[in-house]
Amino acid sequence: MDTVLSAPKPQGVDDWLCDVAGQETFYTALSRHLAKQLTRQASGVSLADAEAFIDAGLYHARQRDEASDDRLMSLDAPEDEAVAPSISLFELDLDFARRQTPLIVRAIHFPACDERLGYDYAALLRLFPALYFIDCHFTCEPLSLGYSTHSRFEDCTFDLPWRVEDGSGPGQDHVLFDRCRFEQGIAIQGNELGQSPIDSALAFFRDGVIRGCLCLQNMATDIPVFANTLAEKTQIDRIALEHCELGGRFTLANTGPITDISFNSTVFLDKFALIHCPVGRFSAKNVNFEGLADFYQSTFESFLVRKSIFRDFAGFEDCRFGAADKSGGRITLRYVSFYSFTNFRSATFHLPLDLRSTNRREPPNFLDATFSPHARKSTDRETFRIIKHSFEAVGNRIEANAYFAHEMEAYRRELSEAARRDGRHKRFWERLLVSLNFVLSRHGQSYWQPLLGVFACAGVIALQQANWHRGWLTWPAATPDVIPALGATLNAWASGMVIFRPLYAAFPGQEAFILLMAVLLSTCLWHFLVASRRHHRR
Repeated sequence: MDTVLSAPKPQGVDDWLCDVAGQETFYTALSRHLAKQLTRQASGVSLADAEAFIDAGLYHARQRDEASDDRLMSLDAPEDEAVAPSISLFELDLDFARRQTPLIVRAIHFPACDERLGYDYAALLRLFPALYFIDCHFTCEPLSLGYSTHSRFEDCTFDLPWRVEDGSGPGQDHVLFDRCRFEQGIAIQGNELGQSPIDSALAFFRDGVIRGCLCLQNMATDIPVFANTLAEKTQIDRIALEHCELGGRFTLANTGPITDISFNSTVFLDKFALIHCPVGRFSAKNVNFEGLADFYQSTFESFLVRKSIFRDFAGFEDCRFGAADKSGGRITLRYVSFYSFTNFRSATFHLPLDLRSTNRREPPNFLDATFSPHARKSTDRETFRIIKHSFEAVGNRIEANAYFAHEMEAYRRELSEAARRDGRHKRFWERLLVSLNFVLSRHGQSYWQPLLGVFACAGVIALQQANWHRGWLTWPAATPDVIPALGATLNAWASGMVIFRPLYAAFPGQEAFILLMAVLLSTCLWHFLVASRRHHRR
């Protein structure tokens, strides 16, 4: 192969387009190479016949373009007559003509081209019904090969932003881009009818690297986006889907870090799978997941789903939301409807979760899910209530009680925030009761705290009785008369509690103190019994 074909071309498009001699050299070398490649792949085709086919094809293509321009200039212009002989590809090789065998184009560095400058090598490529680019390098704008040429790419590199032009795909047995590398992203945009720019393919991508953004816009297609293997780890910086309807599977697994995934006004008709993928920011707005949606073992630094529907099973098993050393972001599911089972089993939450604005046909599964201290402190009460109810629905009282404690702690925070916002007297008694419940037993989750309270009360009673009988501490002689009178009044008031009179008989003159300690002991014992019961499965 001529070295001018494989030699690196200038990154600057303008530099190459100004080099007319370089364009002519490359164009001539490519034409000769394609003719030789045709003779290698098609048995019985001579180099002269291959060159004649290319020359005739270029001539007739120019004739068609000129005729089209003449018709635009004047509708009355006569049609041009063919003045050059034509060699059909059917005369050379039927397999090539019927697209059963693609012409292999290997290890060529394609520079920028401009059809207006007279050395448009894309016209050479459009002569062949099927092309197979292997290990090629493209420093050019996207090639427009049209619907008459099937094309596919393997191990190719694209230096400039690439776009899939309208044309024929590689067929249902082949991937359009196999292990290719895109240095500045790639866009696949629907045509004016909202259809895929290519008619058929096994998938758009297999493995490969995409630096920049993979953008799919305004199209409906049954072609799967990915058909990756486990042999290589796919690298994608960003993924953006907007106004798309995907009838094929959307499956990504075991990829490198993905900075951003954004879905907007998109419908996934088949299975959606994002498995073991590290994602920075995930956003889905106005998205319908009509098939199964599986996010197994993926990690997310930020997660937002808004005005979306999960029609089938939605799985977030073993997912991690947020990083342990970061506290920003939130997991928000707002105006989201789950029509089937939702699974958060063994998920790890370093970010607060918000399920208040979700609709659920079945209770979600949060078995073995863990919340970091930051996530617990910032998750709202309604979310914990939803999780608690999901455990109650299956009879898991122990986990339900644990999330009841989280719910009550979130309620305590709500009351404190309301007091700071509306004044300290706002719902004071309710706030006091919830705070006491937390202090005594952490909302029924700790039986050691109320048990220590019982021991503390017993110790106080023992010290008071010893002091009562031995007089270690007494009121000084100069004590105002109002203090003994107040003590007598409190004892008289406590004596009104008739159910404690048998107890008062053993402690005359100490009725108020005994009433206070009896209430504290009863409260601590009740919290101890409740906490003990909550740690036993019913």
